[in-house]
Amino acid sequence: MQQKLSKAQIREKQNEAFRLVIRQRLTQKEACGILGVAEKTMTAWAKKLKWHDAKKVIENSTQLQLLNINAFEVYLKANSEADYQTFKRCMAAYIEACTRPETVFWIM
Repeated sequence: MQQKLSKAQIREKQNEAFRLVIRQRLTQKEACGILGVAEKTMTAWAKKLKWHDAKKVIENSTQLQLLNINAFEVYLKANSEADYQTFKRCMAAYIEACTRPETVFWIM
């Protein structure tokens, strides 16, 4: 028989599940296997915590950021090659940092 989890432990599992499903784009079934959670539980968490809405917000935010980055890139390229090269180096570092799991935060 499995030991009952505390509220803090459940919250920790929910946060990890969110990170796996929304941030790393694993399926709920894959996340269940990693976390040792029943699919029914994972589905209940997703509905209760509105993961679908969070996913839409993240996707829309990412698209807006990309539009802003593209516009700025065009501006720099048109105005200064040195600024454009600096921009490219900074964006590469930013993208690399944003894709590391430890730099992705989600507060519930």
